[in-house]
Amino acid sequence: MKIIRLFLLLLAIISGPAEAADNQWILDHFDGLSVMTGAQHGQTVVVYPSMVRNSVCTAGWECFQVCILVWDTTNNTGYICDRTPNYADQRVAFVNVTVSNQVQNGKFGSGIITLGNAHGWNDMLDTFFSNVTISPYWPAFVNYQTTNLDGITFDAGHPGEPPVPGRGGHVYAEDLTVACPVPEGQPAAPCWADAALDVKPLNLQANRVHTEGSGINTLKLWQKGPHYIVNSTINNDRYVNTPQSGDDGGLVWTYDCAALVLNIYNSTFNGSPTLPRDRIGCQLHNGEPTVNYLNHDPTKTGEMHPMFGSTDETLAPGTSGSLPIIAPQVWTFSATDEDGGNYAILLNGIQAGTGRGNLLVNHNSQIYANTDGYGWFLWNGSAWVQSADPR
Repeated sequence: MKIIRLFLLLLAIISGPAEAADNQWILDHFDGLSVMTGAQHGQTVVVYPSMVRNSVCTAGWECFQVCILVWDTTNNTGYICDRTPNYADQRVAFVNVTVSNQVQNGKFGSGIITLGNAHGWNDMLDTFFSNVTISPYWPAFVNYQTTNLDGITFDAGHPGEPPVPGRGGHVYAEDLTVACPVPEGQPAAPCWADAALDVKPLNLQANRVHTEGSGINTLKLWQKGPHYIVNSTINNDRYVNTPQSGDDGGLVWTYDCAALVLNIYNSTFNGSPTLPRDRIGCQLHNGEPTVNYLNHDPTKTGEMHPMFGSTDETLAPGTSGSLPIIAPQVWTFSATDEDGGNYAILLNGIQAGTGRGNLLVNHNSQIYANTDGYGWFLWNGSAWVQSADPR
């Protein structure tokens, strides 16, 4: 299994990303914007709002640098990445993108960096990923003065210090891998030195994210969240047998432990189905982080961004199964037609109010019922109220 996994990762780096994994939500919502494609080499500026699609970047200490461009008024030599003005439409997407074999040029480096700071520069940027592989092959961490090298650095979208209401961006990632495979029998590569993902925006929503490396940090989550780690495998060889210690490092790091909220579903951390407390690092130790292990997939309940998929699940009479919402709610129909095509609607086996219908829809964790002859109804927790079709 290990040989197959390494082969597939190497194949992805050599041949570039496949186009089959296009995220339709991203394509629809970035339609009409500038698109960068093809092979890139060295530092490449990405001007938002835009999309990078079907692209491979090699070398460079920052392969993709996301910013805005303004005229260099000091030297009048051309357009440069600068702090003002901010575009109103602050968003960028990476779809089917590979970054590999970067070249260090000083203490800082990252496969992708979004430029910003805590003082309002690009403070509302949202960044989207689908089918992205980052393989920088950075050297091992020594200190922040010489090896401040990340997989991806998210400086834009910073809400401020302290966070300013109404400010801050987000990171939405699916099928994102930060790993540096090596031929079988060769020693593992450090891959990243500081963090696989250094996230300063308000929150990270990660679905099918995979990390393999040995940097001092793994997921560096500066803000309280809530953050979502779903259907993911978070691995870091540094913390297989050694717990995190001090104020830096870990499988997850955050600024303030007492404020951190992590929602986890169907994910592993160095093989463990739970995130060990001694693998969480904090700058401030004012209390314990809140780690919620969900019993439902939040990509299907409307809790997470719609780019992760449809939130509508349906159930019709006569079909097998049930419509599970957040436990302990389980919705089913009775076996017999009670009113000209309408079947009794059961919540945990008991009729919900006087509800009858011919279709149930779970839309954003709310239950809607369609009826034969009476229209649509919404369950408000105690009764059915008339509503529109939610779809």
